[in-house]
Amino acid sequence: MQQMQKKQTNEPKEEQKTKTNHQTPKHTATKIIFFFLVIFFIAILIVSLYWLSQKVPITTILTKSYTAEDFGIETLHSSHDENQNGIDDYTDILLRC
Repeated sequence: MQQMQKKQTNEPKEEQKTKTNHQTPKHTATKIIFFFLVIFFIAILIVSLYWLSQKVPITTILTKSYTAEDFGIETLHSSHDENQNGIDDYTDILLRC
């Protein structure tokens, strides 16, 4: 029993190694360059969107619509009006799509 105790006491205790966050200068420089590139591209995106909004107002894009006549398409009309609202059924279906 004494031998077991001696073996246990003679064994070196494992010390817990603390993790240190040592970064090489190259790794730090890479992070800094990446950070500035991201900021640069975000700035370019914001400037581009602002410039585009000055050239083409967003209301023009959202409000512009086309009709069948703009493309030379013949509009068909139904002879039946199921709900009797004065609009033929083909147009009712088209407007509700």
